[in-house]
Parts: sequence; C-alpha cells; structure tokens
Amino acid sequence: MVVEQRVQAAPTLRAVTLVRIVIVAVAVAAVAALLTARLGGVDSYLTHPVGALALAGAGAGIAALAGRRFALRDRTGGWWMLALSAAVTAYLALGAIATTTSLLVGLWSVWWAAPLVVVQLAALYAARTPWWWSVVFGSLGAVAISLGAIIARPPTPFVGLAPIAPEGWPASPVIDVLITVTFAATVVVPVLLVVRSDRTPTALLIAASAALPPLLIIVCTGLAIARDPGAVEPEIGSVGYLVALSTGCLIAALCLTLVRPVADVAVARRLIATVVGAYAVVLIALLATLLSAGLAPVSPLASGLAVAALAVAVAIGWWRVVGLLATPEQVPTATRLTMLSAREQQVLALLADGVRDADIAAALHLSERTVESHLIRIFSKLGLEASEGRNRRVLAVRAWSEAGYGETRIPG
Repeated sequence: MVVEQRVQAAPTLRAVTLVRIVIVAVAVAAVAALLTARLGGVDSYLTHPVGALALAGAGAGIAALAGRRFALRDRTGGWWMLALSAAVTAYLALGAIATTTSLLVGLWSVWWAAPLVVVQLAALYAARTPWWWSVVFGSLGAVAISLGAIIARPPTPFVGLAPIAPEGWPASPVIDVLITVTFAATVVVPVLLVVRSDRTPTALLIAASAALPPLLIIVCTGLAIARDPGAVEPEIGSVGYLVALSTGCLIAALCLTLVRPVADVAVARRLIATVVGAYAVVLIALLATLLSAGLAPVSPLASGLAVAALAVAVAIGWWRVVGLLATPEQVPTATRLTMLSAREQQVLALLADGVRDADIAAALHLSERTVESHLIRIFSKLGLEASEGRNRRVLAVRAWSEAGYGETRIPG
C-alpha cells in the first residue's frame, strides 16, 4: 500500500514542481519586462518596482505555501493554492504585456478580480460547503471577468497605462453593475462562513481568508476617495493597491495553509486580529480623509480632534471584535488529537502503553532528545500548558485513551 501511494504521489509531485517553476519563471520575466520598460521611459504605476515586486513576491510565496498543503496530503487544497498563485502572477504578466504591447488591456483591467474569486473558492472548499455554492460563486466571477474584459475599452491609440480610475477610459454602466454584483458576492461568502461557523480556530481562519477579498475591493474604492478629496497622488494610490492586493492574497493563503485540518488557537488569534485590524485601518483612513476634507476649512484643530477620536473609537471596536471572534469555543480533545503527526501519534501511543522515553526512542530509532521534542509538541497541540500540580504526561495519556484510539503501528 505504501509503495502504491508513493507511485501515485510521484506524478503529482512532478506536476506540482513544474507548475511552481513556471509560476516563478513567469513572475521573473514579467518583472524584468516592466523594469526594462520603465528604464526605457514608460513611466506607469505598473512599471513601478514596488508594485511589480510585490505581485511577484506574492505569487512565488503562495506557490511555496501550496507545498504545505500537498505535504499534508490535501491535493485539492494544494491545487487551489497553486491556482491562486497563478492568478496573482497572471495579473502581473498581463500588466507587462499591456504595458509593452498594448495587447490584452481589457482583460488586464478586470483581472484584479480573478485572485479574489480564487481566494473565496479555496475558502469554500476548505470549509467543506455544498458544491453548488462554489459553482454559483465561481460562475458569477467568471461571467463578470469575461464581460468586463470584452466591454472595457482603453483609449486609442493606447500609450502606457493610466493610474487607477483613469478618466481616459469610457465609463460603462454594465461594468459598474458587474463590480457591484461581484462585491456583493464577495461579502456574502464570508458572512455565510461565519454564520455556519462553530467558532473553532479552523472555521474562523477560513472565514478570515474569505473576508480579505471584500476588504481589497473596499481598498480599491477608497483609493478614489484618497485621490479626491484626499489629494493623494494617483500613482501612489495605484501602487498601494498592488501592494494591498499582493499582501491580502498572501495572508489569505497563509490562513488556508495553516488549516491542518485543525488550526492552532494562538496562530488563529493572531491572523484573525490581523484581518480585523486591516478592516479597522481602512475604516480609519476613509473616515479620516472625509472628516479632514470637511472640517479642515472650518478648523484644523477640530479636524485633528475628530480624527483622533475616530481612531480611538475604531481601536476600541477592533479590540472588542477580536475578543469576540478570536476566543473560539473549547476545541474537543479528540479533535486536537487529529493535529498530531503520524510520528507524534506513535510516541503518544507508546507512552500510553507505559513505555519509558528511552525505550520509545529505541523502538522508533530516535534519540531521547528527539522524543522529548515530540512530547513537547504533543503537549502544546493538546493545549496542556506547564503548570504546578498538573502532570502533562498523565493528561495526554488520558486524552489518548478516552478518545478510543487503538494501537498505532510502529515501523519495524
């Protein structure tokens, strides 16, 4: 059986390696093309090295995280990660093509939505939602991107790429409707995941990953406010969005990667706090811009005080929301046991049989120090913190026995 599994895994491993190499190669080529164009005089926000490197780094980083899912034998989850990596890298590549040849500009103009759709499809898969949820949402995203690519028309002749929301592109009510529907759909997905969540770290991490796409759309909209009345330079805002898109997709991939299928409580809290904090920062930035624009002509002091009060109020709200969402219900011990690796299960099984550390090391062909390291990780995953009056070995053995685990086969 083990030999058969290895034979089946070999083609998959080769395919995954090939895809990752292609993604990295495309990212490098696209960055090289954009930087070359900038040196040649194409002064566009897409040729700005910060935005280009951010997209390339995110694509490569997500491809690396995909390996974690394959290592956990989650092939479908791994392929979703690679699809997200490819979507981010394709956005970079389309920008390079549009900048240097003016081809595929319409597709580039709407491709920002593709990584967001893939993130939420990956979250729906990780949450084990009904299959038709993914079909409906995926079809909606595909239709929106396809129609947007056909309808979008850049100026002719096309010279470079204007900053975000360029006046030179003819507006279309259809595109406005598509963006609105896409945003509404991206909001519905995390809401549904939160509603059906059992508040375990795993469920909350999945919901957090799905909450990042609507945040990125809000950031995109907020750039228009930053431009007017915020008076922020358009190129700065556009580069900022590329960085935000890259970072958001990378964090979403990290959230989904750390679902093992049971996430660590401490890690879940940190990532949930990060996602909620990102919403808080964006809210402060948008409201502060509007308050400053409205109150500054009347009184700069009033404007400053209003912004400070706003920041304090949002910070307090962030603290309360994180405390509510990031304190999940107690994870059952039997569920925690599934977090243990095969080797850790072998160590705990021998410990439950009363075998001493030295004999465990001999049976598993390990050093005693390695056995101690395995035990420390076992205690951590089971939530057994060191404290007076608690024998963590006894508690771990009791959890193993009460969960009804049978004997674990030890390799000969």
